[in-house]
Amino acid sequence: MSHLNTANRVPTEYYRPEQRLCRFCASTLKRHHILWHKTLISSTGPKQVVSWAYRCPRRDCPGASLDYRSAKAEGLHLKHRSFSRELIVRIGYRRFWQHQPQAEIYTWLSQELHLDISERTVVNLMLDFLALLRAGQPAKIRQKLQSLSRLIIGLDGMQPEKGNTCLYIVRELQCGVTLLAEPLSDSS
Repeated sequence: MSHLNTANRVPTEYYRPEQRLCRFCASTLKRHHILWHKTLISSTGPKQVVSWAYRCPRRDCPGASLDYRSAKAEGLHLKHRSFSRELIVRIGYRRFWQHQPQAEIYTWLSQELHLDISERTVVNLMLDFLALLRAGQPAKIRQKLQSLSRLIIGLDGMQPEKGNTCLYIVRELQCGVTLLAEPLSDSS
């Protein structure tokens, strides 16, 4: 039987909900079960993350079956992914702001951070970054549009060559926000 060396052990972090009291009856929440646990890979190395669900201990409370979870733990990862959001954002920053090619990012991950990773995984992580970026756009757009008393909308259409897909872009012209960009197969 092999024993783990303490130097090879992956550190474990436990998370509990930030909320301490039941929102229905104000009772102190109690630890109930593990919501999820996984090994997350970040730029500082792997770590085990455990997120506990807490519940109201009063059976007669209307919120007795409601799971309370840690928002901080949920912000560490993407569901069904083993790479941390922090690492995904760093990869996206290197690719889209520093314009590093995929091969250079792969070298950074595999040689400098010593991650056992494939080049295809790097592409998937860049796509995860783009999905995160797109998910944050509606809030940014709403914030910019709130200060306007009226909207001035511009619609641009572009067809590179006859028979190819048309690209339509809808913008708010006062603040320069792109509201929508959609490729359409028919220009009509």
